[in-house]
This record gives sequence, C-alpha cells and structure tokens, in this order.
Amino acid sequence: MIVGGLVALLEPLFKNRSNPLTIVGLISSVLSAFITVYFVLQAMTNPINLQS
Repeated sequence: MIVGGLVALLEPLFKNRSNPLTIVGLISSVLSAFITVYFVLQAMTNPINLQS
C-alpha cells in the first residue's frame, strides 16, 4: 500500500526524466528525505542530556 502511494506520487516525475531540471529536483528531494530521516532517528535514539 505504501509502495503504491510512492509510485503514484513519483510517476509524473519519472515520465519527465528527460528534463535535467526534473532529475536534479528528484535527486535533491530524495537526498533531503534521507538526511531528514537520519537526523530524526538519531535524535530519537540519542537524546541530548541537558541537565549538568
């Protein structure tokens, strides 16, 4: 179900993959999503102790 939703969202971008601007946008979006997920998971697993 999740994969189908992702395919439906990304299909228009893959149809226009001959446009270099679309490829740059797609790569930067995927990279940004991975970086965001990485930092969120890192913050969830290694909370900063602010009490000294």
